[in-house]
Amino acid sequence: MKEHKKSQTKEKNLLCRLAEIVAPQALEFCWGLYYQPKEPDKMREFVAASKRNDI
Repeated sequence: MKEHKKSQTKEKNLLCRLAEIVAPQALEFCWGLYYQPKEPDKMREFVAASKRNDI
């Protein structure tokens, strides 16, 4: 039983380490494919409202 728990702990540690290695790489890959318009929708109305209300 103790050997089984030790092997489970090793597997969990390995899985966590793998996640730590892969997560930043996945983030950079997805960031390159993200599309964002040049100006957000209704930006001019927001800026005009913020000037009037001192947001």
